[in-house]
Amino acid sequence: MRVAHFFGEEDAAGAGAEDGLGVNEGVEGVVEAGAFEVLEEGGGLAAGDDEGVEGVELAGLADERGDGAEGGEAVGVDVECALQSEDADGWGFGIHSLILVHSADCPCRRKGGRVGDNAAMSAKSNTAVYPSLENRVVLVTGGATGIGEAIVEAFVRQRARVAFVDIKDDAATDLVVRMEKAGLRAPVYFHCDVTSFAELQRAVDQVVDGCGRVDVLVNNVGNDARHSVESVTPETWDEVVAVNLKQQFFMAQAVAPSMRQARRGSIINMGSIAWVIPSKNVPVYVTAKSAIVGLTRALAHEFGEDEVRVNCVMPGAILTERQKQLWLTEDYVRQVLAHQSLKRMILPEEVARLVLFLAADDSSAITNQSYVVDGGWV
Repeated sequence: MRVAHFFGEEDAAGAGAEDGLGVNEGVEGVVEAGAFEVLEEGGGLAAGDDEGVEGVELAGLADERGDGAEGGEAVGVDVECALQSEDADGWGFGIHSLILVHSADCPCRRKGGRVGDNAAMSAKSNTAVYPSLENRVVLVTGGATGIGEAIVEAFVRQRARVAFVDIKDDAATDLVVRMEKAGLRAPVYFHCDVTSFAELQRAVDQVVDGCGRVDVLVNNVGNDARHSVESVTPETWDEVVAVNLKQQFFMAQAVAPSMRQARRGSIINMGSIAWVIPSKNVPVYVTAKSAIVGLTRALAHEFGEDEVRVNCVMPGAILTERQKQLWLTEDYVRQVLAHQSLKRMILPEEVARLVLFLAADDSSAITNQSYVVDGGWV
């Protein structure tokens, strides 16, 4: 594999002449957009000649820099793998951008991946890459939209083997296609109504049969449809509890045997700050979400002797598409920001980052806990 490091001047690529490593002579039209993947190869780059490169595009970052960079030279460094390179000094010493060209025998290609998937995630947003999540089998419920969609994508970008269930087939298909087009290992989608025990068990069995185990379960499914105390009937009570609480227990029950056998696993239950505030006009939802904290603590002690960890994530007001479509008004935003310490709306991917941490080995001693992601509301 060859890595071309481009170093720039202040007025060109922005790395600064004080780096003492020269500038980009002969390099023109470098667009830094982030995924560390060469979309157009110019000059003799593919042949290992790093001079005279023109029109190189990298996909991923939001900004563009280095247009018309001239007046120096590119330095090529051969490394075994761009994701773990001592020669590249951890992407240090003033590197402005990286162009990766990997050969047919590159370890990344042999594994079926593409160079830069993990590096792209880190470069794009300065967020963590967890080596322990690579090839872990992850099952996410309600993964087609909203917070669940962000969680699925986050695990995919960590090179995990991801399966997700939902009933929104079109949205699920769109997510799978988007991951494929990004050059990532696509998640596997199963249509499943998790309030049906038979469908839930069948979905888990399919994942275990196909992958041999489930390493991580994210119990994300939920429905916060508004309802008044007066409108609740025994039937609607059961419906709300079934989708927000009951299925979390039975999903955990279904994946527990494979986790216990492997003596490794992380179950992450999605709660809410709704019961802490408490929110109005969702009394049964609030009841169910409060019970998830108790469920989490009970399962953590039930499964702990087999090294299976169970934690809860409690989001606040998260800016999902559902929120935008149903409740996002100027007055709603004003009320949220008045309560939060951070005066901005919290995004689904910010919840997903906490889920990644709780799934990774970096949190190996953490279980029986509930973590709030709400911008400082509670």
